[in-house]
Amino acid sequence: MMRKIVIGIVLIGIIGAGGYWYRERQNERIRFEQERVLSEIVEKKRMAEIAEQRRLSDERLQRESIERQQDEEKRLELAREQRAQDAKGQRFVVDERYEKAQRDKRMDAARLSFVVR
Repeated sequence: MMRKIVIGIVLIGIIGAGGYWYRERQNERIRFEQERVLSEIVEKKRMAEIAEQRRLSDERLQRESIERQQDEEKRLELAREQRAQDAKGQRFVVDERYEKAQRDKRMDAARLSFVVR
């Protein structure tokens, strides 16, 4: 009878140890799975942050490109206006020279007609 009790206690101990071992293995698997999921979440968050930084960088580059293009357009418009002003000024110079030449011709013609009479 004592032998049966000892064998029962040993069997209960073996079953208890097996249950403890099984529970520890399950807890370890759960911990590994939680760590894996957490790692994936952290990685996804990091990738999302990188994507957001790229998006912001692309937007900044696009905005800078648009600003450069607008600056270039303004510069070209100012250059066109300056050329128009220069052309207008040159036209006045040409007009003044033409008028002076015409006056000189009329004066020469008047002198010649005065001398001829």
